[in-house]
Amino acid sequence: MQLHTLADILNLALTGALDMKKALYTVDPVQWKLETPAILLDPEALTIEEIGMLETKNLQRRLNADQLLEIIANAKLQRENVTMAQLIEAVSHYYEHDAFLRLT
Repeated sequence: MQLHTLADILNLALTGALDMKKALYTVDPVQWKLETPAILLDPEALTIEEIGMLETKNLQRRLNADQLLEIIANAKLQRENVTMAQLIEAVSHYYEHDAFLRLT
């Protein structure tokens, strides 16, 4: 079990390869940047090792995998060639406002 970056997680989501049982955890306070440390874990089946890592790395649950996929799908509907920067902006907006971002 290793930390990835938010960019790694978004790339995984773009392929549709997210396990729907998992949730996105990032550092606290939340930083919506491509290089932000992140991990996908099943919040209903956390091991003692995973709980320890979450505490040690100061990681907090942010979004469920299905929410992340919906954010990406919405962005791709608006922009055929959505950029990683636009995806980060869309994820941040959804997290802060519980609403999809209108890409301009």
